[in-house]
Amino acid sequence: MTDITERLERLARLRTAGLLTVAEFEQEKRHLLASSASTSAVDPSAILTDAPTADIQPPYPLIVRIFAGLGLVALLIGIFAVIGWLLEIKEADERQEQVNSVAAQATVQQWAEETANGIEQAVAQLEQMGDGIARLQPTGWSIGTKRDPMNDLQVTTATTLIATAPFMVEVAVTCTGNQALVYDFVAFDEIGQPANFRRRITDKGRQQTSFSVRVDRAPAFDVIDTDMRNSNVARLISLSLYEQFDVAETAARGTSLTVQLPLETGEPVVKIDQSNPPMRHMLDNCLKELAARREWVKAHTTTWGA
Repeated sequence: MTDITERLERLARLRTAGLLTVAEFEQEKRHLLASSASTSAVDPSAILTDAPTADIQPPYPLIVRIFAGLGLVALLIGIFAVIGWLLEIKEADERQEQVNSVAAQATVQQWAEETANGIEQAVAQLEQMGDGIARLQPTGWSIGTKRDPMNDLQVTTATTLIATAPFMVEVAVTCTGNQALVYDFVAFDEIGQPANFRRRITDKGRQQTSFSVRVDRAPAFDVIDTDMRNSNVARLISLSLYEQFDVAETAARGTSLTVQLPLETGEPVVKIDQSNPPMRHMLDNCLKELAARREWVKAHTTTWGA
């Protein structure tokens, strides 16, 4: 009986340790009981209940569980470190975008201020003409060149006066070296007074207008002028420093322009002939210089187009 008891206890320990399944345990137990002549003296339930389990080892030693826990902690630390690193990169990109945006706004503002004086002078001269402007006849292109003492760049300006009854529109095209190309449309009514554009105030408090431009026979496209310094002046602008400012270059590539100006008292359509050889020569040279400058900026700037 002692032998059968010990064997049953051993089977119980193996089952408790997980080394035997319940089915295997029951099969071995029945085998032992069937082969023993003294099975009636053995209470299997008592043996199984009172079987000592103190010397049964767990399936995984303590050191293995400790290392597994440490590995899990290290994995979590690594995940949090990667998340922190990604957040830092995102914040750095956002800060760089803000810096680029501020720089772009500052550059556009600088160009606007540099050309504002010339536009205001032209407007003032035409306003002083008063009623006499109504008697003016349309003119061809008048082209002049000077050197800007502030940045030592050659500035070429072409102007023409176009009649579109009952309005007169002065068109001024200014090429500032390899830096900028600007079209200005200055509108006057039949008595020589400024003809204001329809405009709205943006969230930043700036005056804004939208007008339609068609180059040669291509489909027309809308242009939004977001910085109207004069209520009767609309503008197309290209800057070689920024890829997105290229609408004036699109206009300059055509031999003819058709511009619809949304004035408060009408919507005159201005047709501009750019096929005149001196005018074409000026525009082609300006386009080449802007393209060369833009390629240079693109090759030497990591945040191009931002």
